[in-house]
Amino acid sequence: MNRHGVNVEPDSSVYMTSGILFAHGEGLSMPNSIGAPQPMAWFPPVTPWMVSFCEWTGQDIFKSFGIFNAVSWGLLIGWVGWLAKRSAGGLLIPGILGAAAILTSGDLCNVHSYLYSEPPFFLCLMGALSALAFWWEQPRLRWVAVAGLCIGLGVLTRYVGLTLIATGGLVLLAHPGRDWRRIRALILFGVLSVGPILGWHFWITRARGSAASERTLAWHPITQAQINEGIETIASFVVPVDFANSVWAPRIVFLLMAGLAAALIRIWLGRPDGRTRREKLGATPPLIGISACFIAIYLAFLVLSISIADACTPLDGRILSIIVPPGVLVVTYLVSVSLYQPGEKWTRRGTACATAGLLAILGYSTLNENVCREHLYWTPGQDSEVHDALRSVPSRDIVFSNAPCDLFMATRRKTEALPLLPPEYGQNGSEEEDFRKRFAFMEKTLAPHGGWVVYWEALANDPAITMEALRAALPVIETKTFGDGTLLHIAPFSGKKKP
Repeated sequence: MNRHGVNVEPDSSVYMTSGILFAHGEGLSMPNSIGAPQPMAWFPPVTPWMVSFCEWTGQDIFKSFGIFNAVSWGLLIGWVGWLAKRSAGGLLIPGILGAAAILTSGDLCNVHSYLYSEPPFFLCLMGALSALAFWWEQPRLRWVAVAGLCIGLGVLTRYVGLTLIATGGLVLLAHPGRDWRRIRALILFGVLSVGPILGWHFWITRARGSAASERTLAWHPITQAQINEGIETIASFVVPVDFANSVWAPRIVFLLMAGLAAALIRIWLGRPDGRTRREKLGATPPLIGISACFIAIYLAFLVLSISIADACTPLDGRILSIIVPPGVLVVTYLVSVSLYQPGEKWTRRGTACATAGLLAILGYSTLNENVCREHLYWTPGQDSEVHDALRSVPSRDIVFSNAPCDLFMATRRKTEALPLLPPEYGQNGSEEEDFRKRFAFMEKTLAPHGGWVVYWEALANDPAITMEALRAALPVIETKTFGDGTLLHIAPFSGKKKP
């Protein structure tokens, strides 16, 4: 984030593009310049709708999201701090430490500095967890309605909100209330939480004429490399990222975290205060139990999703940052009931000082990583020679590019997508057939009048056909090379060629 607003990366450009097109009456679609608009189905619609609202009202989208992300991060800090204090029986220090943990989290700072869907999802997440906890304490339908609305909106913000549906359903089923009251709550919760995503699914399926998702289900279990990446990410939650990314540190830090959690639980349950372990567990605030349940369901969902649906899902800070706010609530509660006890002055002071020291180190690491970062994908206001060259191309000329969404976001110029890498880089026959269809379409489109091909290298995109293969297949009469990409001029041609 800078004075121009939020930073962007490839996912951001899809949100931006589909939202801008929606604001101009073309639906949530992709910026193809030939044929009917193609619906955007692989991301849920809330973030593009927010982009559309900014476009409708004439506001600068990047600056508007910069303000929204800052406000939502501030709300998240205060919300988690208040809930941590409430769960610790009103103790102020656990609340301050909980808020400070959110403030110094490098991954939360990072996702709030980009145009991502996480900032609004965090608000939906905390609203859902809070409402479910309040319902457990006072089973009134209004809390079920609030939880259902938050979860319904959360699923339309990020598809991982499905884990909140599972968490909410489990909480409602586990409550020891009357059956008729539970049934009524389940019906209301189901309508409000599941209804929106079902409506979105049927709408996008009708718009595309096929299933909303193009993923094929197959068994490809999570790999050891992905598990190691997840361990490194979790380790970076409690130690500076440079230390967590070293070769040996992640496993040691992960084992220390597991050992510390086990020690805190043992101290808590073994403390002789006249209560049995069952009574202590029964006295645990509902919010803590619900948060722990959500973390377990979310991690299980990730493993299942990687194993049968999307094998390329990275277990990075953006994906796993979802468990940070509920994780902070669980940890601050364990610390408060295990170590931070009234009357034990030195223990309380030592715990507070040690935690404050750790958070200070994390805060410095976060500041150094996010404020003094050297690498950005692209940021508003950044000069681009490729953009300037593309703006000089006549609007009637046909342009293909390796980044249609990215270029539309930056220049408002529609381009057609280049074919992906040749089939020898693919994994199955469907990829080869898709490549042939896309190349035949590009060849047929450029043959009569020629056109242009743009390679913009600022953002990390899907691997398109290489320039070498393109030059071998099409008559390139001019090549303009810039610091951030290349512009190729294609002459009209006849006949059929293949790369």
